[in-house]
Parts: sequence; C-alpha cells; structure tokens
Amino acid sequence: MNTFERQKDILSIIEKLDISPTLFKNATEKYKALAKYLNDNGLEADMYPQGSFAIGTVVRPNVKNPDANYDLDFICQVRGTRDDYSPSKLRELIEEKLSLSDLYGGKLEIYPECFTIEYAAINGVGFSIDIVPAAEENAENKKRLIEKCNYPELIEDSISIPKQNSEKNYCWLTNNPKGFRTWFDSINAPFIEASKNDFRNRFFTKQQNYIRFSRRNPK
Repeated sequence: MNTFERQKDILSIIEKLDISPTLFKNATEKYKALAKYLNDNGLEADMYPQGSFAIGTVVRPNVKNPDANYDLDFICQVRGTRDDYSPSKLRELIEEKLSLSDLYGGKLEIYPECFTIEYAAINGVGFSIDIVPAAEENAENKKRLIEKCNYPELIEDSISIPKQNSEKNYCWLTNNPKGFRTWFDSINAPFIEASKNDFRNRFFTKQQNYIRFSRRNPK
C-alpha cells in the first residue's frame, strides 16, 4: 500500500468517526428551532454551539452500546449582561419557557449545569441537546480580562454562566466559547491548508503518473 492509499484509508476511518451529515443537519435544525421558540415566546436569546460541535470534533458513539448518544452542547445567551440578572433568575427564566412548551416540556431534564432535551434516535444513535444559560459578561470584568489576556481581541465575546458552588448556590462563572472557537480556527487553519495542499499534490502526482503510463501503453 502506497502513501496515497494509506491516506485515503485514514480519511475514510476519520469520516466514519465524525458526526453524519444527516445528524448534523438534524441537530442544527433542532437548536435553531429551540432558539426560535424562546424568542417567539418573549425571551430574547441567541443559541449557538460550543465544545466539540462548535469546532468540528464530534466523535460518533459506538452503535453497539445501547446508551450510544450524541451529547451536543449549546449556549443560550439571553439579551443583556450578567448585571441584569442573578444566576438563579436566569436559569428560572429559561427553565420556565421550556417547561411550558408542549414540544419541549416532556423531554426536558434539569441539571445543575444545564437543561437537557432528549431527541429520538436516528439510525440507532440518539442525541441530546445540553442548553447552558448565559448572559454577556459585564464591562468591568471584560476590562479586567483584557488586561490579563494574551488575546484581548477575543474578550468582547465573553459571557457569564450560572455555576453551582459547593453550598448548592449559583454564582457567575466567566466563559468564552465564541472566543475559543475563533482561537481554535486560527491555529487550525494552517494545518487544514497544508493538508489540502498535500492532498492536491498527491492527487496531481497520481494523475501525472497515470498519463505517462497511458502514453507508454496506448490502446
């Protein structure tokens, strides 16, 4: 097996580990529908992916496992900053809207870190959406972060999420999934481009070899 064929086999394995296009489309439609429901019912909020779904590193579960499930994380960022809410109040606002829904209320599970909605399986693999409440970080904390951060240009996207402490009370925790995604994409871009160039070079080399062989061996 030559290097080109080995690379094809590796890419094939990676594709099998990745989330399927059907499930990706389904998950995208589901979280956008959730965002629409919240906004249509009086809660101005922006929902967007974080974690593996955001940066394209979702790994397909083993379908032989009866508990196989995609666990996809999303931020539900309401309008305003953390100064406009208490952590507990923010959770209550989102929980109330979801609980009142005929579509989502029966699927809703409440956890200290998030709200989870379970969906039906597709091709033997189910998936759930974890909804993390959030509000924009306030100006004072952003200023403090900019002074300490190596990437101050990313701080504007900072958010605050409710975090349960050891006493079971909720406090604010600063997070920045959008900033992390921007940073990840920037450091990953050269590797993606190098991989594309390498693939093109190998493909053209293979084509050139085929042309030379065809010329030497006319029909």
